Amino acid sequence: YPVCGLLILDMVCSGFRFKLEVFLPSEYPMKPPNIRFMTPMYHPNVDSVGRICVDILKDQWNVSFAYCLTRVKDRMKCDPVSVSFVPL
Repeated sequence: YPVCGLLILDMVCSGFRFKLEVFLPSEYPMKPPNIRFMTPMYHPNVDSVGRICVDILKDQWNVSFAYCLTRVKDRMKCDPVSVSFVPL
């Protein structure tokens, strides 16, 4: 922290492979990351271009959620295949 940039995650979660784009604004963790599935995803909380549409990643963001996102990843047993970071 503070980190501003674009993180590309290629990971395997629960046996499925996903590629995500995570934009970390310069105000992170005070402002939420923008997360988009680059792998086609069909889920009620993911729109047609892959953006995650939940209030905690928008107007209901709290700095403590940054820690929670890490814990969720740990519980899903996600293994990164590759990670790249482009600083902005």
